[in-house]
Amino acid sequence: MNKITFSQETKLPLKPKKAVLRKIAKLSLAQEGIKVPCRVSVIFCDNEYIREINKEQRQIDAPTDVLSFPSTDSLNGELVYEPYDLERGRLYLGDIVISIERAVEQAKEYGHSVDREIGFLFCHGMYHIMGYDHVDGSNIMFEKQEIVLNKLGLRR
Repeated sequence: MNKITFSQETKLPLKPKKAVLRKIAKLSLAQEGIKVPCRVSVIFCDNEYIREINKEQRQIDAPTDVLSFPSTDSLNGELVYEPYDLERGRLYLGDIVISIERAVEQAKEYGHSVDREIGFLFCHGMYHIMGYDHVDGSNIMFEKQEIVLNKLGLRR
């Protein structure tokens, strides 16, 4: 069984639907064939909080929508099963930080629901902590995300 832990670092205008995010995690892990129990930490915050992390970790002094910090060595879904949390019996995949403030802004900009945007950002973070990237112009990560989101009815 997978464990998704949620925390909130700032006062937020809404609460994300955690049950939907758990389903996104389950579907994305299954899509990649990851069969061991996993653990992911998700932090919800505002633009200022994520700006500080972005500046500290990436030397970019600007807010962003999502940051991902994998704790495993992986490439395109091929995970090295370390560090395995033997006490809890789960593979710790990493941390995902989502700016709810930015998600609300982007949902308006793209013309879809806030739930869809938060789901997209979480799913995007999941694929990053599973070793996917999109800096080379590859669409495979986005294609995989859309499959997961469409299964849950989170369409644009």
